[in-house]
Amino acid sequence: MKIKKYFGISLKTKMRALMFIAIIPLLVFVSYLIFQVGTYSDYYNAIYKSISVANDFSQKFKYDYDYSMYQIVIGSSTFKREDISGKLEDAYKKVKYLRESALMVENKSTTKYMKDYIDSLKRSTEIIKENMEADGPKYDKNLMILDNDIRTTTTMITDAIQKYVYIETFQMNKVHNKIEVERKRNVTFTCIIFAVLLIVTLILVEFISHSITKPIKNLCISTKLVGNGDFTTRVPDSESDEIAMLATSFNTMIEKIGSLVEDVKLEQINLRKTELKLMQAQINPHFLYNTLDTIIWLAEGNKPKDVIQMVSALSRFFRIALSKGYDYISIKEEEMLIRSYLQIQQYRYQDILEYEINISEQLENCSILKLTLQPIVENALYHGIKNKRGMGKIIIEGYCQGDTVLFKVKDNGIGMSQKQIEKIKKLFIMPKEEAAPEQKGFGLFNVNERIKLNFGAEYGLDVKSEYGVGSEFTICIPKITQNRHYNI
Repeated sequence: MKIKKYFGISLKTKMRALMFIAIIPLLVFVSYLIFQVGTYSDYYNAIYKSISVANDFSQKFKYDYDYSMYQIVIGSSTFKREDISGKLEDAYKKVKYLRESALMVENKSTTKYMKDYIDSLKRSTEIIKENMEADGPKYDKNLMILDNDIRTTTTMITDAIQKYVYIETFQMNKVHNKIEVERKRNVTFTCIIFAVLLIVTLILVEFISHSITKPIKNLCISTKLVGNGDFTTRVPDSESDEIAMLATSFNTMIEKIGSLVEDVKLEQINLRKTELKLMQAQINPHFLYNTLDTIIWLAEGNKPKDVIQMVSALSRFFRIALSKGYDYISIKEEEMLIRSYLQIQQYRYQDILEYEINISEQLENCSILKLTLQPIVENALYHGIKNKRGMGKIIIEGYCQGDTVLFKVKDNGIGMSQKQIEKIKKLFIMPKEEAAPEQKGFGLFNVNERIKLNFGAEYGLDVKSEYGVGSEFTICIPKITQNRHYNI
């Protein structure tokens, strides 16, 4: 009789009964778990935060304070510019926080020592300040105070912080062990509750009609496909009026979203091309300023021939760089642009810079994206040759390999470590949105981005380097034999 009565109730009542049967025991259990986890989490987080503050204090304070005081002692900076009082005030605040958040009695004593050390540091700083305000040379005396008092005291502060971190970490391990015991007990309890709820839920779910679950399942599958980017999927028609209405609305929505996504993709591509054109048109203003300064220097030195050559090279550089607004120029023109650039730079760095350009004559009439090589050559000069002692040399090679054109820009400058190479290669494959603002400038990232956007992911830049030996950048682009000047 009771079973028949149950089958006679509405679907809404059945679903509500299922909800209460599943939720009430779960709610009680979850409340217990939240209480347990919250208690240990607050305790754990308090320790973690104090350790984080201590670690941050330990890593930054000594270096910043020692360096600032050194700059002041040698006369390169002032107390106001280095904000010494602010650094000391911040140190007092952090020590006060560490004392208030310390859970161990021993660490409260440690923070007292930290405060005493900072007091001593403040007194030594005041002595240096008084010496600098008094008449007469005080450099040697201040340097002795810096070495014997300030640096020693900051080292003692760092040691005290490390001791604080060690003790707090030990306490954190004890908390972790307690949490682990509670976790094992809660897992067992959870498994039992979950098994009971699962059995009850499966029995009740069996009463739900197949005609309702199938359309919902189809809708879920279509939603997942749409989430993965497939906007061509459609939900099949359903016999249920409610599900059919939902499916029809869903299909209409997906059709409109798919159309909007395609429009947005096209707009983003056009926007990125426009952005790269603007970045391509930028010339480092310092290059122009330094070149004009060199021309003035040559004119004042009564070297008219050198002035004529410099002005001619600068004119030729900008004439090709502008190229009437064209995006593509011939490789021969790109070579002339590089020669003009290096000719100008050689006047400025004649004691350290030599260069050699070997580009195959077969490539002269092929087309290339304007200003593809110049940023790479500039990078070789400023980050390779200038950082090396003595004469350096940049070699630029260009040759054809099937349907591909390869350029190599080599230098025997300072080179790069393996870590620096990995950072650059990561930058080459990094999405534009993830790159740091300073990495989006007119440089390696921009050149690689322009090449990939215009020719595809298989083209771009590669780098090889060895610290102390030099670097080699390889630029890979398709061989283009069409019009010498045209826009994207």
